[in-house]
Amino acid sequence: STNAMELGVDIGNLDVTLHVGYSGWTSLWQQCGRAGRGNEHCQSLAIFVAQNCVIDEYILHHHDVLFHASQERTIIHPFNRQILTTQLLCAIADEPMDKRDIC
Repeated sequence: STNAMELGVDIGNLDVTLHVGYSGWTSLWQQCGRAGRGNEHCQSLAIFVAQNCVIDEYILHHHDVLFHASQERTIIHPFNRQILTTQLLCAIADEPMDKRDIC
């Protein structure tokens, strides 16, 4: 899976997602949710491949956390230069700006 799958990209007839390393609960569920959307009777399979790190080891031994944990809270500083730049680029790609939009 790629993080593009978290953006709601619908790929027809996708039955299996392969996840290498734990990228977070919300990210994992978003990516898994892209598979099995062919029709109302579709099933899907998500495969998690752990990497050599502590969080992946934890997930392997406590996999129930993936099914019973609550959604992670996201806290960001809205004026973080890196986040702001990325968000502006995404917004511009979604709806181009003109001279009136620039302060």
